[in-house]
Amino acid sequence: MATGDYRILQENGSAGWDEKTITAVANKYIGFDGSKNFTTLDGGGGGDTLTTEGALINSATSKTTPVDADQIGLMDSAASNILKKLSWANLKATLKTYFDTLYSTTLSINSQSGTSYTLVIGDSINTLVRCNNASAITLTLPPNSGVSIPVGSVISIEQQGAGIVTVAPGSGVTINTTARKTWGQNAVIQVLKVGTDTWNVINGTI
Repeated sequence: MATGDYRILQENGSAGWDEKTITAVANKYIGFDGSKNFTTLDGGGGGDTLTTEGALINSATSKTTPVDADQIGLMDSAASNILKKLSWANLKATLKTYFDTLYSTTLSINSQSGTSYTLVIGDSINTLVRCNNASAITLTLPPNSGVSIPVGSVISIEQQGAGIVTVAPGSGVTINTTARKTWGQNAVIQVLKVGTDTWNVINGTI
């Protein structure tokens, strides 16, 4: 070996180590092949592949309940796809912000000023339909074939004006309750979808 050569230890694969110069190792390991594995001039390989990484994850000890300080690896597409870590705390916060936009805990107000209105799919998510007219108002529950409001949806209906609101069934729709009207101005009733085309009216009058 020439004077001044730097040397490193390289595992020889048979429970031992070989002393190599950095130049020798650099000349041997030249890059990655299509399998994301280090290629060598002599056809050998080293390093982790997608298969071995998957096996490592599969053989790792399971954790049932993560805590805020736990970290998850991810590829950062905004930073040339480099590997970064994401804490469980930040993941929860991000998901909460996203799902809060889908499942709001506050009521959305749908104001209607006509004498008739048919529920739409947007009414099925935390909505108060405010009906404001001096004349009687008919609110129609649509058939599922036309507006697929999920079973279990509860929609609030307010009589904002002087006109009494009457809940009416659309084509093929059954309303189990006979008390289907609002009590008076500012009264609120609710409709509950209990089947594909079956509804109940809550707190209504005849």
